Amino acid sequence: MTFGLSGGSRELLRNLLQSAESGAFAAGDLPGPEYLPAADAAGSGLEANLARWLEPGWRVLRGLDEDSPAVGSAPWDCIVSGGTCHYREQMGRLCRARSLLRDGGRLIVAGEFLRDVETIWKSGLPTEFSLLQLSSRLGFQLIDQADWTDKARQSIASAQQLLAWDSASFRFPPAAWLQSLLRGLGPRRQTASAGAMGDLIRELDALAAEFDSGHRRFECFVFDLDTSSGGPWSELELGDISSFEPEEVAGIFRESFHREFDPALWRWKYGAGRGTAIVARQAPGGPVIAHYGGVAREIDYFGQDQLAFQGCDVMVKPAVRREYGRNSLYFHLTATLFEREIGYTVNHALGFGFPNKPVMKTAMRLGLYGKVDDYVELAIPESEAPPVNWQIEPLAPEQPAHEKAADDLWRAMRRDFREGVIGKRHGAYLNWRYASHPHGASYFPLLLRQAGKARAIAVLKRHEEQWLLMDLVAPLASMDQAAGATRRWVDARPEPGALVMWLTAAWVRRLGWQGRIVKDLGIEIPFNAWNPGPDAKLPAGAWWLTAGDMDFL
Repeated sequence: MTFGLSGGSRELLRNLLQSAESGAFAAGDLPGPEYLPAADAAGSGLEANLARWLEPGWRVLRGLDEDSPAVGSAPWDCIVSGGTCHYREQMGRLCRARSLLRDGGRLIVAGEFLRDVETIWKSGLPTEFSLLQLSSRLGFQLIDQADWTDKARQSIASAQQLLAWDSASFRFPPAAWLQSLLRGLGPRRQTASAGAMGDLIRELDALAAEFDSGHRRFECFVFDLDTSSGGPWSELELGDISSFEPEEVAGIFRESFHREFDPALWRWKYGAGRGTAIVARQAPGGPVIAHYGGVAREIDYFGQDQLAFQGCDVMVKPAVRREYGRNSLYFHLTATLFEREIGYTVNHALGFGFPNKPVMKTAMRLGLYGKVDDYVELAIPESEAPPVNWQIEPLAPEQPAHEKAADDLWRAMRRDFREGVIGKRHGAYLNWRYASHPHGASYFPLLLRQAGKARAIAVLKRHEEQWLLMDLVAPLASMDQAAGATRRWVDARPEPGALVMWLTAAWVRRLGWQGRIVKDLGIEIPFNAWNPGPDAKLPAGAWWLTAGDMDFL
């Protein structure tokens, strides 16, 4: 999906419209994409449209740029925020507006939003749902709104007509102003401008189609600030992963999980752009009192490449855990993160994690989570028919030959998951997950061959006096033999212990391993039930998840 006109196209359109005989397409006083209208049918500009929501004598701040010198002159009676913004910018803008407005002040937000999207449709635009939900939690009460989508459509149609061309010959119409403009550029720049013109026309066509679909809207929302309406946490200071240093969450980590904070593990998990998070403070610059993090995971989603969000390190400082209802800090943080990270239009289509049952029960009661499966422990028994001619060697996924073997095995495995959801397990992933892990020496990655041919990859770890099968990469038809061969490797080790595997329950049934279940692990696999997304349509038991998918083992 198109976010908006690219920078080059915006500049080109601006220059063309300024050169045209008609000035009907000027951007006007309200900042925004150049294809949005400066005037409605009655000839009044956007600023005139906003006048009905302004009171005489009000101090009005236009724009929410952090570096604006006017921002320091708070409190304001009204803030006008116009133009297309990325959905990740929305939280910061709303928090900034709340800090700059007086209580009872007015916020006017005009821009592009998505509505009623029910299929995976990646976009940088925020949804109406996310704006209205977050603004309400921050103490903004919606008092009015206006839909200007038809005006945006008309502006695009007029621009398309102005730039109409003969697509067969790639020649532009003989408009005198356009011919004059191109002639003045010289041959080389004329050719480059013709190419840029083609890009602009294609972008306008894409935008027109998105507006025609009914999902892309140009709207204005008017809020009054009433901090008492948003609950006890409406004045929270929210920040993303760039707003804090890892050491700032060390204390709350220890209080929440009763173990020491590991900076190296944190960097491995969240570094290199893999991770995202939201933190809450009671005042700007104050200590972090809550954190909800997650990492991006490449997945196969019914045979399609997608990204999932793996929730990690959900922490609320015990001293501020006042309640667990919709006025709780936990709800505030989780809902905000889901709206930013999981759903049809944002970066991650699905969400998953490994909460314990009390947390799961609370999240389901609040409408944040739904349940997709249970998580169980299996015992891998001695094989009644020992695998014949299997050889086992240490896997080194960073070595090209072993990486290729891992990639080949993953390609064979993924064919069995066209009706399911599974995290990718190619060589690059295995290298990151195990070889580059700060505690990688605790893993035993193995390459299993039969008659010299790679048949499976198994990764083991010593855990609570037994061997835990973290990952098994193989076609489903080879799983039983691969598990049996791995059991024989364990039996030959000097360290005693049973071999167990953690797996989502539905796949236990599909493998016919029900008789191997030792216990329920007390973990239920959740999905995002809050922000509209494909999670809610997942068939029960779709996810294949093993211990290797957990971030803390």
